[in-house]
Amino acid sequence: MGWWDRYILRRRVRVDGDRNEVHFGNGVRARNLRISIRGSGNRVLIGARTQIRGSISIKGDNHTVTIGENGILRGVAILCREGCGVRIGNGILTSTEVIIRTSDSHSIFDLATGERSNPAGPVIIGDQVWIARDVSIGKGVSIPSDCIIAARSIVTKSFEEEHILIGGTPAKVLKTGVTWTKELRSDQS
Repeated sequence: MGWWDRYILRRRVRVDGDRNEVHFGNGVRARNLRISIRGSGNRVLIGARTQIRGSISIKGDNHTVTIGENGILRGVAILCREGCGVRIGNGILTSTEVIIRTSDSHSIFDLATGERSNPAGPVIIGDQVWIARDVSIGKGVSIPSDCIIAARSIVTKSFEEEHILIGGTPAKVLKTGVTWTKELRSDQS
């Protein structure tokens, strides 16, 4: 990251609290990235050679947002609340308008029991995941490595199987036995 990038980033990082950390690995390109941290003991860790545009918002204490190495996040909004973090693996690719949330940012209670029916939860995304345009990934969701999430999907539950195409509202498995690459290739037939 060059001196101009560091200057611009300093103007786009807002931290209210103490013991907060923001770390960038070597070769990170953070263009149009805004980071807002309100609380204490929070961490944002972005791995080497990752390109990222968008926003990271943390509200509360002791949250961690980790983004692995060699990723391309073109327009992502990450929102962490209620003590839950976000962990994104290596080699991720996102399109624009991708939202990742650990909380609904409000509570819903069952009138009969008084129990909360929408608890927060961490979000875990494996290595080599491709997330298409306008995808929303909700609280408590885990996505395994080498998966594809189709455009305009709303992911509200976790998946366990690798090499799947996930899509829809709510998202479900559309196809198994798939993989992807950043390279444009012609048919192999």
